[in-house]
Amino acid sequence: MKKILSIALALILAAVLCACGGKTNTASSDTTAAGTTADPDSGQNAITDVSETYTSISAAAAALVDGLTEDQKTSGLPTDCSSDVSSITEAGNYYFTGTLTKAITVAKNAGEVHIYLDNVTLSVEDDNAISSKTGASVTITLIGTNTLSNTLGSKNKDKHVIDSKESLTINGTGTLTIRSTKSAIACDQTFIGLGGTVTVNAVKHAVTADSIYLDGMTIRAEYCGKDVLHAESDYDEVETAPEFDFGKGFVYIENGSITTTTVLGDGIQADSFVYIKSGTFDLTTTATWNDGYVATANQEKGMFSVSTHQKVARDSVWKGSTYAVLEESVKGIKVGEIDYYLATDTEQANELTVASDRYAIVIEGGTFTVNTVDDAIHANSGSVLVYGGELTINTSDDGIHADTNLKIAGNAVITIENSYEGIEAETIDISGGTTTINAQDDGVNATNSNLTESQQKTVCQINISGGRLDVTVSPNGDRDGIDSNGGIKITGGVVITRGPSSEMASPVDAANAISITGGTVIVIGNAPGTGGRMSGPGGRMGGPGGNGEGTLSVASNMTKTQSSTNGLSSGSHTVTVGGTTISYRNAYTYSGYTTVYASGTATIG
Repeated sequence: MKKILSIALALILAAVLCACGGKTNTASSDTTAAGTTADPDSGQNAITDVSETYTSISAAAAALVDGLTEDQKTSGLPTDCSSDVSSITEAGNYYFTGTLTKAITVAKNAGEVHIYLDNVTLSVEDDNAISSKTGASVTITLIGTNTLSNTLGSKNKDKHVIDSKESLTINGTGTLTIRSTKSAIACDQTFIGLGGTVTVNAVKHAVTADSIYLDGMTIRAEYCGKDVLHAESDYDEVETAPEFDFGKGFVYIENGSITTTTVLGDGIQADSFVYIKSGTFDLTTTATWNDGYVATANQEKGMFSVSTHQKVARDSVWKGSTYAVLEESVKGIKVGEIDYYLATDTEQANELTVASDRYAIVIEGGTFTVNTVDDAIHANSGSVLVYGGELTINTSDDGIHADTNLKIAGNAVITIENSYEGIEAETIDISGGTTTINAQDDGVNATNSNLTESQQKTVCQINISGGRLDVTVSPNGDRDGIDSNGGIKITGGVVITRGPSSEMASPVDAANAISITGGTVIVIGNAPGTGGRMSGPGGRMGGPGGNGEGTLSVASNMTKTQSSTNGLSSGSHTVTVGGTTISYRNAYTYSGYTTVYASGTATIG
């Protein structure tokens, strides 16, 4: 955790302290006017605007749904079905039942083909169980209990069980169990899951496609050697760099269910965006470790303890020392970035990335239980937008990480039960929801490790205008409850933050400035006037003898109430302002003070 400057929320202005005889508050509570003359916008940075990204994602999702044909949505068994035609050469409806002995193939340019599987069992060697060529749009309807599998035979060829060179749709109310020597389902265009329950044991992915759309399908990943859902655009041997495209490389889930048992890759991975509106997602991934990695530089990222597999702070990583590292990405939900190879790179030695800040994960609803060693939710070069849903996260790394912006709004309920860092992004915007964080290091962190300290001061920002944010970190060590390498602006909502009272850590820490103009802010574990990082005179804020550079701005209508005895111990506590009582619970006992900034006098219970 790299520090630039600590700016204390619990600052008592020198003038106020002098008027009180310069004494440290040791009474059970003390209420003072909290206003300062500092500019509330001084030292604050702009939050990344994600409105265009959200609009584009919504439009791409709507276009996919609008493009669905009646045949793709139809699951009822028609009367004009051909039976037991394993080699399909033309459009039509095809019905299969019982134990099959031949693989089902759909020829090139066959057109619109609808396959009905009714209690089918099919196992093949060195081959696909069902395959279709270009020019064939295939829909599979599941009836009853079906099993498709392949094995390695004399040719020792690994194959996808279902392989489509165009888009593929699966619907129905039946079940399908797939055992595959490669991926369970693969298609070169869009996979559309509109029904049925699919249980997968696959050497690679459960579903791999250019894009994936689920509405009503249940996927149970009993074993995947790679990702469960893997949406990747194929840009190999392109003549020029492709442009970012919202119409490719995405996962869109209108409603669905995904449950994992053993997954050695990511739960959900996409190139451009992941958009989830509702459903149930129990995503547990399993790490594959390299316990003999030798660090190539000081402060190298992604290091874990060899003995415990716990995350190692970058400041504690030393070149030449041995650490554990992950062999594969094992995130819960990830947006990766669009990669490509130029045609001139015949050896594919130089993988390039489409530069864009529009990669995104959008969650509007659903119930999520995510258990990972890697980041639980992660967006490369883009944003994470959580507008709804209930998320419960346990991870050894970041709970939610976005390279650019993290936005929490609406009625989202996020509970990060365990994490290394709770939520992390260059800019963080919280306007609603209920967010509860337990972290080993910083709880909320506005940072960009690819920038210098001076650059981060001009872009990193935390804005809180609504909702409830409750942050717990240990009372010991070098960690902050809320930490920004730029500014922090609080204009509304309820903020409860805790942290050590030390020279290197605090409940709230900013490189530029902290502004409080509204809401209720409860700071647990600060020690005004004692020289600590949450201090007044003699401390880091630049009072007499201090060396601070920033400012604390608190609106004149805000009142500060402070207690050196209440609200610090482990257990349940309350803060009452006016007729509103805020309840919270401390996992630890903190030293110092409980300080409340609110629009009226607070009673600290």
